[in-house]
Amino acid sequence: METYQYLLEKQREYCLSQSGILGLREADKLYNHMNILIIKAFKTAHNNCRLVKLHPEKGEDYIAKYTGQRLYNNVCDAIIPNDNKALLDLLVKWDKDRLPSSFINELFTFIETSGGIIFVWK
Repeated sequence: METYQYLLEKQREYCLSQSGILGLREADKLYNHMNILIIKAFKTAHNNCRLVKLHPEKGEDYIAKYTGQRLYNNVCDAIIPNDNKALLDLLVKWDKDRLPSSFINELFTFIETSGGIIFVWK
């Protein structure tokens, strides 16, 4: 299996070949499949993986452990290597308080500095 870093680079190259993220087709199967491969490779690299949702459906968690279950498009907005209480607090604040859209930058920066990856699904 390729590393998630290699897969991220290949996904970036593919995205650029399509004139960037806005050039990707709606429901781009290859791009979405690469997201799934990145999640699996990330779990392998860290022996752990948490799926992060910005706005979970009723009954879903903001942060859920990935244990190898089947993945599907839009399964998560980001991944992180371990549980993170500070991130959970930010997610709840973002979702419940309906903070301004500028807060998303703080949230994404926190995810990335925590060793996570943010996803775009097409």
